[in-house]
Amino acid sequence: MLCRFIPMIMIAVTNSAIADQISIHVSPNGQESASGTISDPFATIEQARNRIRQLRSEEDTETALIEVLVHAGKYPQPNTLEFTAQDSGTHKSPIVYRAVDGEVLITGGVEINDWQKITRSDLMNRLPAIARSQVVFTDLKSLGIDPGTLSSRRLHQQMHSAPIELFACKQRQPRAGWPNQGWATAKPTGSINWKLETANIIGNQTDVWAQGFWEQDWNSSFEPVAIDSSLKTLTLTSADPLRPKQVREGARYRLSNLLSELDSPGEWYVDDASGLLLYWPLEDNSSTSVSVLDTILSIYDVEHVSFDGFRIESARSMNVEIVGGNDVCLKNCTVSQAGTVAVHVLGGLRHCILDCEISCTGSSAVRIEGGNRSTLDPCNHYVENCHIHQFAQHYLAGRPAVAIYGVGVILSTNHIHHGPDGAIAIHGNEHIVEHNEIAHVCSETDDAAAIHLSYDPTYRGNVIRKNYIHDLGGFSKTGIIGIYLDDFASGTVVESNLLQNTIRGIAIGGGRDNRIENNVIQNSIAPIQVDARGLTWARDQIEGESSRLSKLCKSVLEESPIFGIRYPELKDLLENEPAIPKGNVVRSNSFNGLRGIDLQGFDRTVVVLENNRRTSGSEIASFEIVVKELGIELHTNNSDDSRETRVSRPKYVLQHATEVE
Repeated sequence: MLCRFIPMIMIAVTNSAIADQISIHVSPNGQESASGTISDPFATIEQARNRIRQLRSEEDTETALIEVLVHAGKYPQPNTLEFTAQDSGTHKSPIVYRAVDGEVLITGGVEINDWQKITRSDLMNRLPAIARSQVVFTDLKSLGIDPGTLSSRRLHQQMHSAPIELFACKQRQPRAGWPNQGWATAKPTGSINWKLETANIIGNQTDVWAQGFWEQDWNSSFEPVAIDSSLKTLTLTSADPLRPKQVREGARYRLSNLLSELDSPGEWYVDDASGLLLYWPLEDNSSTSVSVLDTILSIYDVEHVSFDGFRIESARSMNVEIVGGNDVCLKNCTVSQAGTVAVHVLGGLRHCILDCEISCTGSSAVRIEGGNRSTLDPCNHYVENCHIHQFAQHYLAGRPAVAIYGVGVILSTNHIHHGPDGAIAIHGNEHIVEHNEIAHVCSETDDAAAIHLSYDPTYRGNVIRKNYIHDLGGFSKTGIIGIYLDDFASGTVVESNLLQNTIRGIAIGGGRDNRIENNVIQNSIAPIQVDARGLTWARDQIEGESSRLSKLCKSVLEESPIFGIRYPELKDLLENEPAIPKGNVVRSNSFNGLRGIDLQGFDRTVVVLENNRRTSGSEIASFEIVVKELGIELHTNNSDDSRETRVSRPKYVLQHATEVE
């Protein structure tokens, strides 16, 4: 297990320093007029925060360790819990907010207990017959809850806060729609029209939406549609220029927000006219809650503060945002039920997400943007030993579990699994991705990867090492890749990774100066691929002064001379046959698979190929031995079923390899 120094909490309190420790208590049973002691606790975390502000202004607390001990219970947030620069600690006097005595829930949602049987004929008649005795309702207006409105969700569009969502059994429940499982496939009758495939959908349906992979299987969006019951057609109705221009034959789609399709347990619908929320309860009558607050925890320009052990759930947008500042740590927290991104870090230095579980997110689980690309100064943010799963439930494509931007982010010993698209997307320079286990991702997309780095040959100095990547894909049978250096990604080290059952293993898409070394790749159709797409279908991205690659390289070298010093190969790229993937090294890799090392469209002498081995035969080494030989250290939380299955299932690595040229 890799351990990193956390300056805001790792302070030894000696006997002589006991007087410098300040403890403030918060309890659901506390009072507004309390003093914050263990016998007279505050009722809210805001009160504790305000007490610290008072202490900072009135007393000398420069060497005090300040703890806010939040006792077990539920803390609904009527407003965002905000921390600003005045709420900072110091290196010598950090501030720790810690959950004690059991689960502490900080929620942006409201629990719904007042369910009633449907009696209104106007709603009853619109329900399917099977649901009329099952569906219950609550009045959102009487609860003072604004349900919000649905909006489009697209890859290249700014994310919007989600409208109201319903959660039961700690899971996001679906709006009433069709089909209940899987996808329908489109049979177009025009460019943005297609045939209606079910007779169950009745007329007078308004505000209907559809999730679809309209034009490609690597890109999905959520769009408004109109239903013409007489013609039995569906039509995309948005006039936005970013909307899909074409619905192709066989495009996967599903409809949402249809009262006539509220026909199974867990489904729900909001009737805009009456303000009623209709719901078919799950069979175990689990408690239900709805999201209300946009952002739960907002931390701006804060230094040396940590949040330890909390459950933070149910936001229409982000659960936690950390902007600017330095040395803020989210530790041992469970963060879930986010409408968009669960944890967003923007700017600052040395923020950490440590030993957390993050799940049930509408978009990415974690998005980190930090460091200075002009100077290549790193941010040194890190995500370590976290369990991340069930992500991107609204944005099915282009929203990885963890997206990193800038310079110098570290992702280490995380377990990432079960999502529609990739696990990690890398943008920028000198990031480190190591010792992560990734499984069961890219389940809905095609031309996608567990770890993806793309689009810019100036993104250099990144290291992807000692990760265990296995059992990828679902929809696609050919297009899923373990580690993909896509569209001229260059200057990346990929070493000592173990990949199994990944369809394709490691791919270089036209880039150069990459080092692929000492990886073990098993059960992949194409274990290692290198192509020269700059000579074929991607030629327009390379050729000419106005090409994307030319503009990227010239602007970076002109505006940031450090790039030419740090990455000398970049200075000569445009004058040195940029369409040819020169400088790549493929060395000491062990693999099996139909195609071995697949070099596409260029002279093999361009790539350094050394000591690579194709495995064959029946003698095997255990999973544990191979992991040890590669030096892979994995996430320590074995609580989830998929890891228990992985440990008990034999993992084979074939020995007696033959060297290939």
